[in-house]
Amino acid sequence: MAWARQKVFNNAGGANPAGVCEAAVCLWQKHIQTSVGQFNWGSSAGDYLPTTQQADNLYQEFELGTYAIRFLSYLGTQIFPSVAGNNKVGDIKAAEDFGVNFSHYSGTQLNATAAFWEDFINDRMVRGDAVFLNLSRTGLAEGHAVGIYKGTDYIWVFDPNHGLYRGNANAGCCSAADTTLAAQQLAGLNYWDTVVYYGMHMRA
Repeated sequence: MAWARQKVFNNAGGANPAGVCEAAVCLWQKHIQTSVGQFNWGSSAGDYLPTTQQADNLYQEFELGTYAIRFLSYLGTQIFPSVAGNNKVGDIKAAEDFGVNFSHYSGTQLNATAAFWEDFINDRMVRGDAVFLNLSRTGLAEGHAVGIYKGTDYIWVFDPNHGLYRGNANAGCCSAADTTLAAQQLAGLNYWDTVVYYGMHMRA
């Protein structure tokens, strides 16, 4: 199957009418890290979505201050220090240091284009990388979160406003067509003119 939506997520079904995307992407990436790090799964680790209720529960913890810096604290303390924070396999050109212990590369991109995302997936991400995208729009308080996972066989993109997308499972990682389509989808997020990204390697 070529690039297509595999699962639908209800981002507006929780207590926060603006959505629980931040928490949903955190839970998705926690599942990937557990599946890859403990059970040695490959691309199939991405084939999962939390329920809206599970994401809403974590979102409420963010609101209550259980994790002081929200997703940054959650990812840093719950998932990645033993794996991603100590692994430097990614291409770190133009990387920025945000002082977070779960990320092995990070940076900021303004008005990201499809060409940027295609280069990002091909040249910055390596197989086994997941990326948390923290999106915002200049002058507005609202934001959005999206996740990417580059498995051994294909690419996943989780946009909680729409669902979970996957590339061609039979094409090998990562086919040019799938990379282009994933990049075009990410470029479609251009309402959000700033993205801060955090790259995490899911295998020690």
